[in-house]
Amino acid sequence: MSFFETFMLVLIAVAAVVTPLGLYEGIVAGPTSTAPAFHYIKDMSPMGYGTAPRDTNNTWSRLCGAFLLIPCPNDNNAATVVDNLTTISVDYQNDTYSSEVPKKVIDVFQSGLKNFNESVSSVFDIQFRNYVGSEVDDNEEGPIIDNRTSRTVGNYQPLSSLLLNDAIVPVEGLIVDMKNGGIGFRNHSAPTRKPYGSTWSEDILFVVPDTVCVDTNLTIDFVIPRTKSEGLKARSGVYRPSLTDRGGFINLNKTYPRWIVGDVQQNPELWYRAYRAAWLSNAYSMAYMNVTNFANETTGVKAFAYLNSEMNKNFPLYYPDNETATGGLSISPQMFSISTIFGSHLDGTEGLSNISTVGNQTTEYDFESKLPIYPNPFGVNSTQWSSIGEHWVYDIINILSLIHIPDTLCRGQGGGDLANITNIVSKCGVLNGAPIRNDGSTSLMFDPGSEWSVSMYTCMSTVQATIKTVSFRFNGTNDDLTGLEVVSLLDKTYPTEDPKPLWGVENSEMYLKDGNPLWGLVSEERSESLNLSTVRKASLYLPGRDGVMGWQNLPGVDFASIALDMAYNFAFTTKGVDYSGQSNLAMFRKWQELSKNPATSAKILNLIWTDIAANMVVGTKSLAPHENAKRKRDDATGDASTTPPVTNYTRRVKYHNAYGIPAFLALVLIVACFTSLIYFVLFSGATPSTMRTFLQHTSAGRLLTSHAGNAGHAQPHTGYDGYTPRGEGDGYSDTPTKVWLKGAGQRRFTLGGEGWTKNVQDVPGYDRKGGATATYAPVPNPQGY
Repeated sequence: MSFFETFMLVLIAVAAVVTPLGLYEGIVAGPTSTAPAFHYIKDMSPMGYGTAPRDTNNTWSRLCGAFLLIPCPNDNNAATVVDNLTTISVDYQNDTYSSEVPKKVIDVFQSGLKNFNESVSSVFDIQFRNYVGSEVDDNEEGPIIDNRTSRTVGNYQPLSSLLLNDAIVPVEGLIVDMKNGGIGFRNHSAPTRKPYGSTWSEDILFVVPDTVCVDTNLTIDFVIPRTKSEGLKARSGVYRPSLTDRGGFINLNKTYPRWIVGDVQQNPELWYRAYRAAWLSNAYSMAYMNVTNFANETTGVKAFAYLNSEMNKNFPLYYPDNETATGGLSISPQMFSISTIFGSHLDGTEGLSNISTVGNQTTEYDFESKLPIYPNPFGVNSTQWSSIGEHWVYDIINILSLIHIPDTLCRGQGGGDLANITNIVSKCGVLNGAPIRNDGSTSLMFDPGSEWSVSMYTCMSTVQATIKTVSFRFNGTNDDLTGLEVVSLLDKTYPTEDPKPLWGVENSEMYLKDGNPLWGLVSEERSESLNLSTVRKASLYLPGRDGVMGWQNLPGVDFASIALDMAYNFAFTTKGVDYSGQSNLAMFRKWQELSKNPATSAKILNLIWTDIAANMVVGTKSLAPHENAKRKRDDATGDASTTPPVTNYTRRVKYHNAYGIPAFLALVLIVACFTSLIYFVLFSGATPSTMRTFLQHTSAGRLLTSHAGNAGHAQPHTGYDGYTPRGEGDGYSDTPTKVWLKGAGQRRFTLGGEGWTKNVQDVPGYDRKGGATATYAPVPNPQGY
């Protein structure tokens, strides 16, 4: 019991000191309310500084036709067009051509917005980040375009690369997902700035790339030149390159991967398309280098009758004198590359002649001819290589010569296919990963004589539109875009199928070579006013083929395919932005990490597309009043937008619970003691009267008077009118306290060494504190206390 008392005293003392230390001030969420209005917040970064002002006087423009202008679907132009894919003729009913998109068309592709929050954009809420006026067409041949007036067209001028930002970054007009790829369209606004910030969520239209890569199981291995003489024989710092069979030849499936086109919007089968490209690339390479054979109907020899390869076998891409073959070898020690040209890894191996014959004139040049490195016995040429990504295929197994295949191998569509919901934006190519050292180290030092390896993947990319839920925090430090943070980015969830977006795509008779179809969110009732194909699902794979910059003003229709083409050909089309990593070691290191397998290699293309698209377009949809958002809509009004619920934060006193542990433990013990007391009172007879009896029986005074009997000296006049003691020794009884004090309690005792109690003798003049002398008589102690 004494240990428990000591422990409780120490515990309470510790709690008294420690408990107050847990108090602190913190930021907590207040009640959620609807903000009265949002206001535009400016981007102070280069992306905001370089973005052209929004000019609401410009209108949407659309021109169709690859060689001659033809009427676009649902426009107001009239002409008779005859197009059989080889020749085209156009008979205009008048000599004018209007590029303006009719208002009824815009209304239909914005009609679906009524089913979503105000923050969701339409295809007509997307604009080019920078634009210029077009040249006036003063050509006397053909129709007069827009009465010979200039129209607004896009102009791609990169402002800032976001590739090394592994974050979701808000920039002028966009939310840029540099973690996974994709851009969301939002002209940024925020509620009134609060001292401790605020949070809210919005549904935002996103356009995101979708890429799948397949490993060819081939690598290009090379050595860094060790001497100056080796450096002279190298190309771009690559010495003695070789194509290495990592299973791409020796384990190639002998069955041609045919593909039957299904519902592309439900499953575009990107992996299978990329696999077909890898299969054909490997098969053509094997035939070129005489690793295997094509089928021959004349002799009856079947394809793959022999196989001259083994695991990890090297096929040189250099001449016998160790000089690297000239040509399209697009690798370098400090870069990664992507190309839509298949077979470029073998360019230059066909040899080099110093004699050129043009017509009847033959010229001999002053250099030594080079014999072909490989015999190419089956005549594989650019026609076969280009068939992988183009509209013609060479059947190497059945030797059916060049045949037209409607599905088009990798991309799945060509210029001669119809512009509708089935033919989606796509791009296919070969990705040569960033070089990795063969010794397994992660060193970035390209030491002379070190050996490196480049993985080869075939990739297929497309783009889809979807709606995501974005959570924002406006921290209140600055009233501009630096104060806005994206807290989370999630796919929007739908409880059933009915609330999902209804996507509409023009269902036209126009070919993809003549233009891309319009797409957008539509309502069921308005979709019937145009010839549309509709699908209700969470996302839409964007239709189209190859958009052209500077031709028309439909950025929402064209930008995805333009950015995809730039991503696959960034060495030629990105106006000085180096995505190879050759001029940026941090970027090269990032690509090196992502190049290790096909899944992460696909992310490289997604991020490059995102960076290009972010520099190309902006979103104009805003929750701020329209005059501040500068929206570009033909039917824009000045009505206030509906704002989402906003949670404002405030400063409150909070407590660190760890500091309350001693106090909490003390409280538990006190409660336990109190509970025990209640239990004993209720169930063990420990009532107040019983406890009072125990206290009376254990009182020191009552023990003395009880054992001393009459030996004590009672004071006179100790009688109590209301009570008469039972007799001698009755001081130990249950006599009430007040009665006992007036009776036995008046006796005087002294404790001393001669006995445990002695009777006090009266001394004349004794007055409690006076100077009288007391004499003591021993009290008999027969029991030996």
